[in-house]
Amino acid sequence: MFLGTASLPVLVRKLIAPSKAQAADNAHPNLGPSVASNDIEHAYKLLESLDIVDLTLIGLIAFLTGMPKLMDAMAKARETSVDRTPHSDLDAAIRFMPSLVAEHSGTGRTEALRHCLTALKLEISHLIGERAHDSVTEVTLLQFCPPDGSTMQVVARTTTEATHRPCESRKFFAYHTAMTGRWFAEHDFQDKENPCPKTRLTVLGSEAVNYRSVLYLPIFTSKEEVGPGLPGGQHGATKLVVDYCIGVICVHSPKPYRFWRWGDHRKVATSSSQTGMGDFAYKRSLPYISLITRLIEHDATRVQLGVI
Repeated sequence: MFLGTASLPVLVRKLIAPSKAQAADNAHPNLGPSVASNDIEHAYKLLESLDIVDLTLIGLIAFLTGMPKLMDAMAKARETSVDRTPHSDLDAAIRFMPSLVAEHSGTGRTEALRHCLTALKLEISHLIGERAHDSVTEVTLLQFCPPDGSTMQVVARTTTEATHRPCESRKFFAYHTAMTGRWFAEHDFQDKENPCPKTRLTVLGSEAVNYRSVLYLPIFTSKEEVGPGLPGGQHGATKLVVDYCIGVICVHSPKPYRFWRWGDHRKVATSSSQTGMGDFAYKRSLPYISLITRLIEHDATRVQLGVI
């Protein structure tokens, strides 16, 4: 179908320019119909007259016509594995684990966090189809600082750079995404329309940002609390489930649009779900998010969603 569509403009051009056989027929109308006037023979000769320019034009038009359809087909093929993955079950299994009784701080937990972030880096690198050592520059874990979470700091990262440099929470784009209660993919952090500062807040010396794509993965916990009493005294008290954020995982890539794929612009997110490549990456990250949650939830500073 694509080849026929691409050939149409070239064939029309050939038909407009009459062949020598057609000119001969017109010059001797009394000789009767010639072989060239036969439709099949004429079509055959028309195809024979195609030169390298015509074939190149047909191929180019076929490519431009068929590529969007091919990319849509590839996007649909990827979607078949998005709704149900083994990572979702692994995530559920980890969340149902009993509370850990081992140390909640110290070098043991620091190493565990670093290994978990490194594993996430490898997972995401594999997902976007690139080598881990040069595709994803860094994965960091941001946490709120006590007592109220008005500042944040990197507590673990996959590089050897220093950690624990507190900075005002509102200066972090990660903070604003966390307060929405959803993951977020920034396709080009260095774009001029991005109002965030283009310097790194968590390292000394105000270095320039060395990444462009960022996937923000907030870490949430929920707690059942007693709400304000209703008329009727103690028996009128209500129980409320309150959602808190205890940290944000940031996955960086030096290339733009690493967490976007063709067709994402046609998918419509709803109030209860998100779609596209970013959502697939988030689902692949769930087991690692759950492990990190187990490691930090014991003493993490919690910030209620939408409060600050």
